[in-house]
Amino acid sequence: MTQTVNEVHIQLKEHGAVVNNLWNGMSVSRNYISPTDLALSMLDILEDSEIIRHLLSTNTLVELFTPYLEADSWDTGEHEEDLIQIIDMITGNVPDYGEKAVKLLFTQLSSRFNPMELSVQETNKILKVFIDKFSRTNFSGEYEYTLLIDLFCKILEKVNLLGDRSVPFLSPILRKIYQQANFLDDKEIINSLFEVTASKADKSAVLRVLEPYIKKERVCSSPLLPKNCFIYQEMLDGTVLVGIEVEAQRFDVKYHRRDFKQVGHPNMLFLFKIRGQEVLMSQLVCIKDKLLKPTTQLYRYPFSNVFKSLSCCWPDLQSYKVKDLSMVGTLPYAFINSPNNDHAYFGENLGEKFYFLQDNDFNHEDLTPIEDGLTLSDWLELQKFEKK
Repeated sequence: MTQTVNEVHIQLKEHGAVVNNLWNGMSVSRNYISPTDLALSMLDILEDSEIIRHLLSTNTLVELFTPYLEADSWDTGEHEEDLIQIIDMITGNVPDYGEKAVKLLFTQLSSRFNPMELSVQETNKILKVFIDKFSRTNFSGEYEYTLLIDLFCKILEKVNLLGDRSVPFLSPILRKIYQQANFLDDKEIINSLFEVTASKADKSAVLRVLEPYIKKERVCSSPLLPKNCFIYQEMLDGTVLVGIEVEAQRFDVKYHRRDFKQVGHPNMLFLFKIRGQEVLMSQLVCIKDKLLKPTTQLYRYPFSNVFKSLSCCWPDLQSYKVKDLSMVGTLPYAFINSPNNDHAYFGENLGEKFYFLQDNDFNHEDLTPIEDGLTLSDWLELQKFEKK
């Protein structure tokens, strides 16, 4: 039996090649192919390493892959997975001598990094890795020191843009600053920091810090005050304002020619203006509250000798000479024990009122409020503008 022999003869020409298929020495087909097609058909029988070695013998790696990386196919995403694998290989498995490539790659990627194109989760992941690496690095030298300041200031600028939501971010930052405060030597910064924090801190906390630096000197001191004195003020013109409280109780009253025993009186507040030893003025109001407050409501004196202006009709007042401030505490009782008449009384039948109040406490619900809802603070404020 005759053996069949199949042969392929390739004849290279100047601009191509002729492929002649022979069966037992007889030509059965003859084709013309380009050098490129011929080379591609031969690659399958070559080792990959041999192909790359040959390519690099005549071109650099950059020259070989630049046209490939700039190809339009990248826009379609066709080679996206390939690029990801290449980057992972460079960053994950590069040997020590290739650290320069990693640094260059990181620098290039950082310049093109846009957080707005990433999801919140992706951005958080990147920042966490960066912060972790950053916290483990020991920086030294002026160059790195400047970078730290710039980074910190940029972060603070972003935090300030958050408005009210910046509090959770600023609080831990301020705590760190406080921890480092002992190492600060910039007096201007320290003073500015103190001014800002002092304006926000409780007054008691500020005073506690300042206490060691404040001399123990009296700023203001009053003389020995009379009993039940509820206010003592010294005016710039030398006038002294003294207030005496008289609690509700019973007093003997002389009304015209008649005496009434143990007549109930309400809670009373007397206010005296004194200059030197002279008593310039006296006013009288009543109150229901047992504890004085700025908002305590004031009521009119329910008997005689007190005008609508709240001033007392007290002809003998200026005959009293205040040689000692404690003497002011006796003046209210001098007024109460003075004879009563119907002068400046705005009710009906004062004698009858005294009669029924004998041996009875005064009912504070019978008091008449002063017009415009005058309060204790209002009354005292008015004294600044009252003239003799």
